Amino acid sequence: MTTILDPRAEEFRRLEEADELKPIEAAEINVSILNSRWESMTRIAAIVDEQLAPHPRIGQVRHWRIKHSEPTPPEVLDEVTDGSHYAILGLGN
Repeated sequence: MTTILDPRAEEFRRLEEADELKPIEAAEINVSILNSRWESMTRIAAIVDEQLAPHPRIGQVRHWRIKHSEPTPPEVLDEVTDGSHYAILGLGN
């Protein structure tokens, strides 16, 4: 069972209304990594990329460099959500 936590709520209060996540039926899973440009996140992204590379079910691992002090452009978010099964947002530092 998947549990989704609401970070805005009281400490670790569960979101009762959340839909259960469905299994991914794709032959290859695509992952996007959004990097906030902090050096620590650049290193973390490289490690994640290295760890995912040998897995046969991983298709593409795409990297996006975003600004940590400004909203991510909607077109980048659209590309990430349209082409990825998972997205990792790295704030670093």
